[in-house]
Amino acid sequence: VRIYQAYERFGMADTGKTFLQSALDAYSTSLTPYEIGMLQFYLGNNADAQSYLEKAFDSSTGAQKAAAALLLGQTGEKQDDLGYAVNIYTQVLDTDPSYSELLNRRGVCYMNSGEYDKAVKDFEAGLALNDPRFYQILLRNEIAAYEYSGDFAQAKTKMQKYIALFPDDTEAVRDGIFLETR
Repeated sequence: VRIYQAYERFGMADTGKTFLQSALDAYSTSLTPYEIGMLQFYLGNNADAQSYLEKAFDSSTGAQKAAAALLLGQTGEKQDDLGYAVNIYTQVLDTDPSYSELLNRRGVCYMNSGEYDKAVKDFEAGLALNDPRFYQILLRNEIAAYEYSGDFAQAKTKMQKYIALFPDDTEAVRDGIFLETR
């Protein structure tokens, strides 16, 4: 998967997929449902990925369940079934709300569904966890949710904080200038 992701970063996803397919062909009998589902997910085979990831999701707990939920929910997102994705993320977050990445993904689903208040709540909950791996994307998504909801004053305030924390993000600087004019 890391090899595939490296190729994908350089615009060579098709080459990376050959490594995924080779791994699936060579090791499928010794892989767990999660591992097969993950390979299928990155290969773009959503139906197969969903089938294996549902098995992994149903049979796991804790961090393993959260990992399966992340990919499983994204299969729903790829198929524009945001309700399915929200349901998967919620099943994990209802028992353990400490997964910043799941809060972000669910917030994105809410935002894409036009449920901006719910999106903001998820982004704020994720930000409150202070997970450095996801803090920047959560803050950026929170700004977007405020902007899409029409609350430009709050979006502007959040953008000022964002730019102070991440001044090298030139796209955010441009967006901040736009928000200044709203």
